[in-house]
Amino acid sequence: MEVKGPGGVQGRFYRSKGLRELWRKFKDLFGGNEVRFDEDKVKFYGRDEKDWLIIFYGAADNNLKDYVYYNINDIEEKAPTRIAHTVALMDAGEEFWAFRGAKVFYVQHDDSFSEVRSPILADLGQVNTADPEFMANFITETMKKFPAKHVAVIFSSHGSGWYGALPDESHGDAMSLSELKEALKEVYQRTGKKIDLLGWDACLMGTAEVGYALSPYVKYMVASEAKEGMYGWYYLQIMDSLNSQGSKNITPEKFAKIIVEAIAKSAKYGYNQVETLSAVSLEKADELAKKLDAFAKALLETKTPRKKLLYLIASTESFDYEFSDIADFAKKIAESEEIKDEKLKRTAEELYKFITEEYVIANYRDPEKRSNAHGVSIELPLAPSTPKSYARTDLAKTTHWDEAVRKITRGY
Repeated sequence: MEVKGPGGVQGRFYRSKGLRELWRKFKDLFGGNEVRFDEDKVKFYGRDEKDWLIIFYGAADNNLKDYVYYNINDIEEKAPTRIAHTVALMDAGEEFWAFRGAKVFYVQHDDSFSEVRSPILADLGQVNTADPEFMANFITETMKKFPAKHVAVIFSSHGSGWYGALPDESHGDAMSLSELKEALKEVYQRTGKKIDLLGWDACLMGTAEVGYALSPYVKYMVASEAKEGMYGWYYLQIMDSLNSQGSKNITPEKFAKIIVEAIAKSAKYGYNQVETLSAVSLEKADELAKKLDAFAKALLETKTPRKKLLYLIASTESFDYEFSDIADFAKKIAESEEIKDEKLKRTAEELYKFITEEYVIANYRDPEKRSNAHGVSIELPLAPSTPKSYARTDLAKTTHWDEAVRKITRGY
């Protein structure tokens, strides 16, 4: 698992289940992964129901701690207090200039440009933010303490598509996609609510595999197909856009579009940390899987020479060698004069249209660097590099996509 550059994950995550189990045994002696808030502050700040609860999950026990801290500081400057409870967790690990361990803030407006001064709801000490049990406990407790009609969760950390995200260096851990699903399933079972909006301020999480896996427990997802810069999203613009809505009822779909539009607007002003960002409707993830499966079956049946398909993959918008924009690949097949297989071309066109007209509800792409990014990437390398573990993803188990990739890249 190679080391990635700025904004990407570190080593595609060093993970130690032994360390995690040791940590859990230690924590069990002191109350396990319980999340305990200052109840007096909860009663004061959480007394009223609001339209939104925004949960910022800063898994920053890695080289992003400075950037995540200043992201929270930016949220403070424009905190949308009229419409939302905003609760921010930041795990700084064992060493950080501002504080050690994990703290939870009730984000309030603050004019300081260098220091987070919002009220502290909890000082959790050393926690493992890559542990699905901790994540489920934190999100569930926050939802219980701060009543709202809708819930948005923003993960701020490193990401690596279907491989996982949220590395925690102090514990030698990271969260796999299946563990992310496990955590959000637990939240759903405890609260009876889906997450209305899940945002990934992280690299490479705008994949079909991630969206499909989390779709039973999330309505809308905002993520980037590409790597992000270390500063990630421009929260000043996002919060300002939310505030500009006034007291209007902001639906989950509208909130998702606001984030994408805010990033697009900030790019016009020279903020270049995010090359792609899309909002997708995960309520249509099952239909996406059906369209993808039909396309995959056509790829398995086609007599089109592998060389022609590999040539099209080589010209497809790609991200970090292994992920490619699935709509761009489908479009290239549908429009290719070299490909004569009508069934393949038809299923490709149907997939492209479904993604661009229904599944993706908002899409930003850097017009110079990412002109062919349509909002959803997928495992589609040029070389035969897909690991066997890919077959265990929900999308691979539901569709024939893994078999199609193997046929194209390996010839069998």
